[in-house]
Amino acid sequence: GCAISQASMSMMSEMLIGKSLKELKLMMPGDVYKMLGIQITPSRVNCALLPYRALENILSNPPQPSLKGRGTNTNANAFESLSGSLPLREGWGGGELYAIMPTC
Repeated sequence: GCAISQASMSMMSEMLIGKSLKELKLMMPGDVYKMLGIQITPSRVNCALLPYRALENILSNPPQPSLKGRGTNTNANAFESLSGSLPLREGWGGGELYAIMPTC
């Protein structure tokens, strides 16, 4: 991804630490803009919001685990890992969201 999407994901993964599911569901795009602290041009809005949209998608549409076993459904495993660690702990690096985040 581009520098803005990578910076947004990095900062968001730090911001998610210690948040409850309820708090995560209350996040809005404006929270991402505020977190970034820079003016986002219209051509870069999608870049800045990629991690927000990935989080929003996984919270509203949790993937179902594969019946074939662990390791065959990356999105389901990412959700299992994410949901199993909430509230998020120190050291969680956002890899779970990177696994489902589209590229910019």
